[in-house]
Amino acid sequence: IIVGSVGALVFPLSWLCFAFGMEACTSYIVFMIIYFILIFVKLYIVKGLINFPVSKYYREVFYSITPVTILSFILPAIPYLYIRSPQKTRSSCQEN
Repeated sequence: IIVGSVGALVFPLSWLCFAFGMEACTSYIVFMIIYFILIFVKLYIVKGLINFPVSKYYREVFYSITPVTILSFILPAIPYLYIRSPQKTRSSCQEN
């Protein structure tokens, strides 16, 4: 019930963002934030049920995926920013 309730917060929070005039992609950001929070809620529940070692989980999972996550944002951003940057082409120089 707790996990489902926290997960269902995506809908009212997305609607609230739309009511304030935010773009449609905001719903994806709300989804990612809520489900990131949901990881910690699940860990808290599992820790109470079976004495799950949360610190060991952080060390083995979060520390190993952090470099991959950072690279997955940086590497695609490089070509995106390069393509989006204004460049003078030969045809635009000949217009003068």
